[in-house]
Amino acid sequence: MLKTDEIKCSSDYNEYLLLDATSPIKGICSIVMISTPKKKVLMDASSAIILAKAGLSSKACAVYHVIMPPSVFSEVADNDKPGAAEYREFASQGKIEICDLRSGDKGQPLISDEKPSFGAGEADLLKLYWAGAGDFLIVYDGAAARYCLREKIPFINALLFPRVLEADRVNPAESQRLQQEILKHGHYAEDVIEFTHCCPAKELAFFLP
Repeated sequence: MLKTDEIKCSSDYNEYLLLDATSPIKGICSIVMISTPKKKVLMDASSAIILAKAGLSSKACAVYHVIMPPSVFSEVADNDKPGAAEYREFASQGKIEICDLRSGDKGQPLISDEKPSFGAGEADLLKLYWAGAGDFLIVYDGAAARYCLREKIPFINALLFPRVLEADRVNPAESQRLQQEILKHGHYAEDVIEFTHCCPAKELAFFLP
């Protein structure tokens, strides 16, 4: 039987300790260390600020390789914003990557047939995604979420982050507590809240650290 315990997070890799209890010698377990590349998440400013208010920004930056365009980072690093000093420190430590591809944009055009209704930060995030900079998005903006649904771009919102942690060894009671904390700081539609509660764990598998 294999048991997995996370023991360390670096800037680019999550390291795990594997205990193999199938050893033929009674009472002896073999120990194997493995490193897995962190998933690259493109996060918008509203989600980052909500996570900071809920005390989850450090956890997000620990389990994911967080990427922000300058337009997003300048907003979250503003001195008047909750978590600003924390996010500036994360960037200095390499826990947040500031990525700007506007000078060499590649990939699918952002909008095919209509003018975008979301802000510059969300537009820059989506450009980064189409350029291959991230694996998925964490977004708060409704228009950006609808665009992701239409274009089949993988994304979650900050309210789903505790559920992802629950699937990755955080107990359900703590996950629910964290969701309630997030709801104090973000306004979500009732159908969105309901989905975060009933979303099957298998649908969150892609977003696991």
